[in-house]
Amino acid sequence: MRGVQHNKLSLSRRWSYRLIRFSAKLFLSPINVGESYFDEKTVFVLRTRSLTDLALLDISTEINNNFGPFDSLSLSEHHREKSRFFFLERTEGIFQRYTMQSYSKRLLRLIAASQEFSPSNLALVPVSIFWGRLAAKERSLIRSIFSERRGISFGIRRFVSFFFNRKDIVIHYGSPIYWQSLQLRADTANRDIRKITRLLRSQFKREHHSVLGPTLPHRPTLIRHITSSKLVTNTIAEAEGHKNRLLKHAKQSANSITSSMSYPSIRFMEVLLSWFWKRVYDGVDLYNLSRTVELTKTHTIIYTPSHKSHVDYLVLSHALFHNGLMLPLVAAGNNLDMPLIGPLLRRGGAFFLRRTFRDDPIYQTVFSEYLYRIFREGHSVEYFIEGGRSRTGKLRRPSMGMLSMSVESQSRELRRPLAIMPVYVGYERLIESDAYISELKGESKKKESILDVVRNLRLIGKKLGRVSLSFGHPIELQKYFLDSTNSNEVWRNRIGELGRDVLHSINACAHVNSANLIALAMPEDANRPLSESTFKERITNTKNLILADKKNHDFLLTDDTAEEIVSNCELLGLIQRSISNDGYQISIDPKAAPILPWYRNNSIHVIATPALIINLLIKRKKPIPVTTITELSGAILPFVCREFSFATKTDDITRWIHHLTDLGFLKKHRGFIQINTQNEAAIHFISVLSKNISPVLNQFFITIAVMLHAKRKILRTQVVTASRVIHKKFLSLTGIATLESFYSDIFDDLLEGMIDENVVSIDGHNLTIVDREITYLFFKTRSSIDARLRTLVRQSLT
Repeated sequence: MRGVQHNKLSLSRRWSYRLIRFSAKLFLSPINVGESYFDEKTVFVLRTRSLTDLALLDISTEINNNFGPFDSLSLSEHHREKSRFFFLERTEGIFQRYTMQSYSKRLLRLIAASQEFSPSNLALVPVSIFWGRLAAKERSLIRSIFSERRGISFGIRRFVSFFFNRKDIVIHYGSPIYWQSLQLRADTANRDIRKITRLLRSQFKREHHSVLGPTLPHRPTLIRHITSSKLVTNTIAEAEGHKNRLLKHAKQSANSITSSMSYPSIRFMEVLLSWFWKRVYDGVDLYNLSRTVELTKTHTIIYTPSHKSHVDYLVLSHALFHNGLMLPLVAAGNNLDMPLIGPLLRRGGAFFLRRTFRDDPIYQTVFSEYLYRIFREGHSVEYFIEGGRSRTGKLRRPSMGMLSMSVESQSRELRRPLAIMPVYVGYERLIESDAYISELKGESKKKESILDVVRNLRLIGKKLGRVSLSFGHPIELQKYFLDSTNSNEVWRNRIGELGRDVLHSINACAHVNSANLIALAMPEDANRPLSESTFKERITNTKNLILADKKNHDFLLTDDTAEEIVSNCELLGLIQRSISNDGYQISIDPKAAPILPWYRNNSIHVIATPALIINLLIKRKKPIPVTTITELSGAILPFVCREFSFATKTDDITRWIHHLTDLGFLKKHRGFIQINTQNEAAIHFISVLSKNISPVLNQFFITIAVMLHAKRKILRTQVVTASRVIHKKFLSLTGIATLESFYSDIFDDLLEGMIDENVVSIDGHNLTIVDREITYLFFKTRSSIDARLRTLVRQSLT
């Protein structure tokens, strides 16, 4: 496929090219972005004439074993090109300025040839090569000269970049422009050439934007524009107080919020984090990154990752930058704006916000205006809709402030539409596990300080496994926009719908790792050893259960075998292996046992529906109609979905009953269904499966019982308090300790779900019970509830 190439250049260029190619292959480390496999009908298009860029393209295609720019191109029996590349822009004049006043001879020949025959499958692939990613800043001559965004490319820029940016080179392969889609005509050659070059220029512009982002605003200028904007000036005019003081407050707010992105700081953090990741994690795995690459071409992206750790925003931003994508501006709590760390984060792309600013309309307006302006420029943004980190492992209730301001920005004039990119972040070992356990047990949250950085150095050399980043399906904000005629209640409902959709989308692309599988396989067996064969069988059955419905979900599952999972989790310190008379025994490491429910809650939604069905059947000795179990599961499933943040389809229950029957866990006969008691191995596994969902059903049962006991109306605080007391007694009685036992908002969350499902209604602080619905749910769930809990509830409420 690749032949002798250099003799296709003139003698002087041939020797220059050989020297450049040798040096580039020896010293440069480019990153490839986009599709990098091309067939024999591909023609590469480089924007500007550069032998160094051509050499990098040649090396990249050689490494990927593809057709290269110097391979010949056969269009027909009579038409053959010696190579398959051309430069779009040509240099003109004494200053060698790039213009479009002349065109590539190869492109002209291709157009002429197309008038004689139709070049089947011929594709033009625009290739952008970025030497460093220093986006231009307003009012900066030096940055403008050396920025890749400028049309003029001086030799000094390549020379300097060769030494200073050799490890930050991005080769971006654009979307192919297929010749047949151009619909060229024989009598419009001039129009055709302009059409092709216009399409290519448009492609190059999009590629520049997706890698470098927009021109970075001069920070003082941006602050001045924000504080003098119509929204901010109107808010100041309406506020009470001295106008000069209010304006000063607005300027101080803008100064405390705005980012000050700096390429040297970004490069410093990229090198530092790369060094840290290699010594702490075994690697960072990216899934479905191509969805993001495609989205950057048409939309301004809002990344909304799950929030489990302080590492989340660092690992996501590092991964995007390392893979040649625009570095997003990251919303960070002002608790991180501390000496040394705050300025570094600000220069790395962070902008800071208060935890709450409802009582400060000027700050709120300034922040909203800043968010709009960075969206208008087309800069990607990253924020956490959960607000804070999840201490239980489940996604937290969405915070509506950032989502609301994003939708409002979409309603104003933007150059590109906004789209949310949900990102699931998964860890095999959590850095903050000890701190989470302490906080949930009642200890106060420690304030962040510069000493935390020093303390975290002790992690170097520890085994923390792998990190996974899974990108979901994008959510376009345009469909959630409402005009100003809608009421506040309608607006809140629409933003609430968006928040739930984002949470569902995050969990829909979850990656189930080794730690998650271990937690799902041992829901209440942390203190009881299992034989190694039984342990591995549980893991295998859990994997098979998830894979049974793989055509209907977007979940990702580790490829490791049960043996590899056991070995990996033993190295991670999650499990320990011991020897007994019966062989090897597996048990949860006592130090890891308290955090194990956190890993279970990360991924319980992937098995929640089959676990619910099993839970409702497991204590029934006689078969029941399939229609009954379908109806009962359907009544409870919405609350389970809300608790674990996942969406369902209308046929989920029917489909899962079919899967469970195929796997041998259930047995159907003449419209009736029951547990398959003839499958002894299955009985042990379904008991484990049922225990995964039992805690939330127990909490659901307690809440309903408390409200039913009140007859009609009851204060919300009374329901929460009484439910917590009963729940705490039950956990003490059974000896089961879960993260939820320390989580104070768990019954508040359940009540929110019941309100949304119209099981209860709320008027101020009073809850009104809808008797028919809640009574139905109460009696239908009784049989699946632990007898000890039923007795405890009866005794507590009499």
